[in-house]
Amino acid sequence: MKIKKIAVVAMASVIGVTSFSFGAGLFQNKKVSYAINMVANGSPYIVQNQALKPFATDDGYTYLSVRSLSELGLVDIDWNGPTKTVTVSAKQTEDPVQVAQLNQRIAQLTNENILLKKENEELKAKTSSGKSSDSSNKKNKKSSGNELLKDMSSSDRRSLERDISSDLKNVKISTREYSSRFTFDPDVRISGNRVKLTLTAREKLDAGEWNDIIKGRRMSYLEEEFSDEAKDNVISVVKDLLKNYYDYEIEVSFQASKTDSNKDMKEIATASYRESSDRYKCYISKY
Repeated sequence: MKIKKIAVVAMASVIGVTSFSFGAGLFQNKKVSYAINMVANGSPYIVQNQALKPFATDDGYTYLSVRSLSELGLVDIDWNGPTKTVTVSAKQTEDPVQVAQLNQRIAQLTNENILLKKENEELKAKTSSGKSSDSSNKKNKKSSGNELLKDMSSSDRRSLERDISSDLKNVKISTREYSSRFTFDPDVRISGNRVKLTLTAREKLDAGEWNDIIKGRRMSYLEEEFSDEAKDNVISVVKDLLKNYYDYEIEVSFQASKTDSNKDMKEIATASYRESSDRYKCYISKY
């Protein structure tokens, strides 16, 4: 690096010399010495052309030819003949270690950019999904009602209980698997967000036939038929009365007795519906 600094000074000296003639009077009364050693980038450099050899004068100046500096790879030279102008510019050298570090940094930034793009795409997808979900929830909430069942007043709750009881009065369920038809009397209780129904059969249950069906292969058919009847004749009726509400649950207990005594009343089936997930379930059980 020290050679480069010297070379820059030398260039200025040479350019200064070229601004006036190397006439016979230029070095009159001056001693000139060609005993100058040159080292460029750590290696000795010998100028073969005698006319281009560097020299020093006794007044403290050292002269280097512009061509020598160009051959050393330290400068770029452009000669303009018409204007007799020499343009000298320093060469930009690259440090291999620095270049390697820069390439490594570029690769690192490229990878980071790829990861950021991926994260951005995932975030956009989640945001879009969230908006769709919110929009869907709002639509569902609007279609099923805009009031919470648990927020209703006591008077409204009693009025709704009466309406449900009235619409479910004499509700009937019949299946092909069980020989008799059920006619149920309803008892309705609303607590919080739950509508609890107890439907009591008027007819005596043939416990033997009912249990035989449940024990055998016909059980799945009976449960499917009973489930469909309960959904159409009970759950749908209650849902229609709850159309102004959302986030509620309906629980139904179907009970029957094999005798005339209420003491023998037992649960023979259950059904449930959850508004928030629009999920319906129904199961039959042994008497």
